Amino acid sequence: MDLVYEELDEVKAEFKKLTEEYRVKAELAESLKRSQSEIFIKSQEANQKLEKLARELNGKKDEICAANQINEELKSNLKDKEAAIKHLTSANSKLRLDYGEKLRKCEEENKELGLALDEANAKNMDQEKQICSLKEEIEGGKRLLTVLQKKSSEAENKAKASKEVQLRDDVFHELEEKNRSFEDRLKWKNEQFGHLEEAHEKLRRHLQVREKEWEKEKAVLIDDISSLQSNLESQIRISEDLQNRFNMCNQALAHEEGKRKLLEVQLLEFKNRFGFVCDEYEEAKLKIESLTSQRDQEIATLRGSLGTKETLYKEMQYQFNKLELEKKELMVLIKELQEAQIQEAGNVSSSSKFRNKLKSLEAHRDCSMSLKAKEAEWRLLNEKLKVDLNICRSALESKDISINELKKELEACRSLTLELELQNEENSLLLLVLKSEISEAQLVLANYGACMDQENKELEKTISILVEQLEMKKENLIRVQKGLEEEHEKTVILSRKLKSIEEERLPLHEELDRLKEMLKESSTRQLHSEEQVLQIQSDLKTIHDALDRANEELYEKFCELNEVEFELQIWKSIAEQFKINVRENHQMRRDVEASLIAQVDVEVNLKREKESLCHQLEEKNKRIDDLQQQIAGLNERIKSEETASLEGSRTAGKEISAKHSDETAAEGLQKELNCLVQELINKELEAAIIARVEKNYEQEKETLSQIVEEKDQRIYDLQQLVASLEQEFESSTCSFSSQLAKMQTERNSFHDSWEKIKTAEVLKHVEIQEKSLIITELEHDLSNLQEIVEQQDRTLFSSRKKREEIEAELESKQLEIYKLECEFEEKQLSSDTTIEKLTNEKAKIIEHFSDRENLFSNTMGLLSDRIQKLSVEDMQLMEKLGRIVHAMENDGPRIEMNGNYDDEYDPVKENMNTYSSSPLMKRAEAIHDERSPLRALNN
Repeated sequence: MDLVYEELDEVKAEFKKLTEEYRVKAELAESLKRSQSEIFIKSQEANQKLEKLARELNGKKDEICAANQINEELKSNLKDKEAAIKHLTSANSKLRLDYGEKLRKCEEENKELGLALDEANAKNMDQEKQICSLKEEIEGGKRLLTVLQKKSSEAENKAKASKEVQLRDDVFHELEEKNRSFEDRLKWKNEQFGHLEEAHEKLRRHLQVREKEWEKEKAVLIDDISSLQSNLESQIRISEDLQNRFNMCNQALAHEEGKRKLLEVQLLEFKNRFGFVCDEYEEAKLKIESLTSQRDQEIATLRGSLGTKETLYKEMQYQFNKLELEKKELMVLIKELQEAQIQEAGNVSSSSKFRNKLKSLEAHRDCSMSLKAKEAEWRLLNEKLKVDLNICRSALESKDISINELKKELEACRSLTLELELQNEENSLLLLVLKSEISEAQLVLANYGACMDQENKELEKTISILVEQLEMKKENLIRVQKGLEEEHEKTVILSRKLKSIEEERLPLHEELDRLKEMLKESSTRQLHSEEQVLQIQSDLKTIHDALDRANEELYEKFCELNEVEFELQIWKSIAEQFKINVRENHQMRRDVEASLIAQVDVEVNLKREKESLCHQLEEKNKRIDDLQQQIAGLNERIKSEETASLEGSRTAGKEISAKHSDETAAEGLQKELNCLVQELINKELEAAIIARVEKNYEQEKETLSQIVEEKDQRIYDLQQLVASLEQEFESSTCSFSSQLAKMQTERNSFHDSWEKIKTAEVLKHVEIQEKSLIITELEHDLSNLQEIVEQQDRTLFSSRKKREEIEAELESKQLEIYKLECEFEEKQLSSDTTIEKLTNEKAKIIEHFSDRENLFSNTMGLLSDRIQKLSVEDMQLMEKLGRIVHAMENDGPRIEMNGNYDDEYDPVKENMNTYSSSPLMKRAEAIHDERSPLRALNN
């Protein structure tokens, strides 16, 4: 029994030990489960963070795609603008050609009008000659009145004359009716042309509306197709990316760990390099300080040598002046000796003085040669010193450049060290973040559907925004095309109007030729009528009736003269109105010219200020060169004076004067040095001023570009003004031609009245033979008529003057047109400069976009590197998880008895399942397609 109890006690003790071991193992299992659950949670968080990073990468990719699209759109816009600029230049050249042709036509028309005026003046002269001949014939008729006494022939001739007058009146009425019918036709044609223009505009608007509708429908269909294609492609990519993302992340983590180690090695290398560079910098600093001290010492020695050389230079000047005085005295003595030889009465004292001076000159004969040799030596030394100075300056400049380069390298090294430190810190933070986010990344898989919906919505929004932008750009293009089509239509309409005007002028020229022929016929008829007047003088029966008729006709002529005067006043008022219009046009032109001249003056003033500053800089540089030359000359003089001092000792008084001159020279040198310092300060100030002026110049350039745009608008307005002036000029020419026609008709009527006056005078002279009283009254009437004729001649003279004034105005208008052409050419040159500026700006924009593309490639490289780091870290975590699982499997079978927990929960399988369904695989495959190193790691 005791044995049994002892065995029971042993069994109980073993059971207690086993229970305690079981408790310990159960606690270990629970702790392992907790750690495994924590690791699982951390892996889920890491997965969530990875998905967040993937989303951010996707967002950045979308932004990059949008930037690329914007870049392509900008490039297309630039191409469109280039095409528009080319089209505008071609249109501008066409307009210039059309404008030149119009000006040529106007000049030809002006020449034709001038020729017509010359012909009219010649005709007026011929008519005046005819009037003089007619007066002579009237006097001959008066003489022949005494001979003619037949009355029957007079009656017949009068009847014939009345018939011819009636025929002339009928012809003039017919011409007036034709003119009215022609004017009615012109009005009717103008109305038809207006109706046709309105119909053409309506059709064009209808076509534009239909084209817009078609383009909108096409754009909608294209947008629908593109949206469907993009949705299909996005879904395919998502399905492919999800399969490969987890493997890519693991590989990226392993790669990132390797890169981190490499970066640590590089940091150590950079730190060592930085230490070496700091040592080199300190050595260079010491060298620079030693060089600056040497330079200061050399400057001090040069200043001392300058003072001594100036004193020697003053002494040499004093000696030179003394020698010149002696030379003058010797010349005077030579003249005196010559006079003494002529007179043969030379003085012994003067000859002795002269001989003494000659001896002194012979003693100083060799001084000039020695001085010349010394001057040559000093020149050689001066040139050597200049060469040495230039070498020292070049060495100093090279050292300054090397110092600046070393400083730049130091700054670059510092920036690199800072960047590397920041990268290390970022890498450490990223590793910590990734370790914490791997556990979070698995939770994101559940929310993937919602994220996909959100992404689809965002894509739809972006697509709608892009569609709106495309529509806006298409509308802008349509507007530009409309503007170009309108300009083309305007040019076509103007060409048609010009053709129609030319076609309308042809019948007017033909009618003018007909009227000229009628005038010739009327002149022939006048000759016939004069012959008939000679026959009428034979008739004496109807003298009393003719006198009564003559009185009535005189009264009518007085009335006609009053009407002519009234018409002349009307013409004067019209001419004054024309002058007022011309003055207004001149004022408008002067205002435009004044505004343009003011703008040109501003540009010229800026250029002058810049040139004046450049001239001032050049002058100051010249002053510095002159001072250097003076220093060289002083060095030469100092050396020459030192040689002179070695030859002989000077007196104490001279030494005192030299000391005073040395002091004055030293003061002058100090003043010059102060001036040089001030000039250097002024140069620095001027450099700052120039920098400010350049900034202002750039700002003014921008303002000038705006002014150029305003000038283009003004050019367009001026072109419109020129077109309006041309129209006014054409209307004025038409009115002037009509006025000439009216004047010719008035002249013809005046000739008719003059013929009637002739007949009245003939009758009066016939009655003089019968009645002396009637003769005196008729002579008085004739004198009145002559006065009226003189008045009419005066009016003709005034009309000629007005015609000359109109010609002068035409010439002034031609000059104005020529000036406008010059201005147009200048403005075209300015437009060419603006086109060149636009091309330069285009090149700058292309460079900017190339820089942006480079930045984009760099950012993509950095992102791929970070993904590789993340994959390396993920691999490390997976290895740790494998180790933990292996440790769990190696524990006792007691743990496996607890509910088959390890079989049901395999973290490796869980992680593999979660990563196989993660949404990050899509983005990783896109990166895998772009970068080859990750694919090599996969292999």
